[in-house]
Amino acid sequence: MKKLIRGLIIVIIAIFIPVNAQEDAITSETIVAGPSYPRTIETDDGTVIIHMPQVESWERYETLVAWVAVEVTPADSDKTWIGSVKIKVKSDIDFTERLVVLHDFEVIDRIFNENIEMPESVKEIARSAISLKPRSVPLDVVLRSLPEDFVGTQFRPGPVPEIKVDPPKIFVSTESAALMIINGEEIKAPIKDTDLEYVVNTNWDLFYNKDNNYYYLLN
Repeated sequence: MKKLIRGLIIVIIAIFIPVNAQEDAITSETIVAGPSYPRTIETDDGTVIIHMPQVESWERYETLVAWVAVEVTPADSDKTWIGSVKIKVKSDIDFTERLVVLHDFEVIDRIFNENIEMPESVKEIARSAISLKPRSVPLDVVLRSLPEDFVGTQFRPGPVPEIKVDPPKIFVSTESAALMIINGEEIKAPIKDTDLEYVVNTNWDLFYNKDNNYYYLLN
């Protein structure tokens, strides 16, 4: 059974991805056009037909579960291997570009020719036809695979920013007044040949007399 599941992983990787044997050098960042279904992939050894995937769930738009029907026919045989595979795949959405990155494919259920072991030659046909790399695919392709009764779920909430909502201090004066602000502890600079120092970290001309410890404000 484990061998069968490993072989099916090769097939289901391509449910949303139109690729062929010449695409092995394509990176995971490649953007591909939306496929039409059913899709037929021809190789020298046989044919792989992939039918429209049926999405079962898309939890928080991060984990997608879908069923997909596949057919594999070796070139030297009239026998076609027909089955359905249930997969789970991670997804990341880029709403700006309307793309979905599919990665980390996993088979969670399958029905394939009454559970008969898939021959190694059939597995090789799938391997030669399909690239195994994660791909960016159009969001509309995935949306097209959703059932009519699909109900979306909320996105995972991000961290709540720490915002101070305490009201500021309010100063009230019933007489003419000016508001002087000192940025922290006052920083004084001496004035040459005097007993005065100038407070530099304020919005007013504020002086300090070292002899009598008085502050003077230039009005």
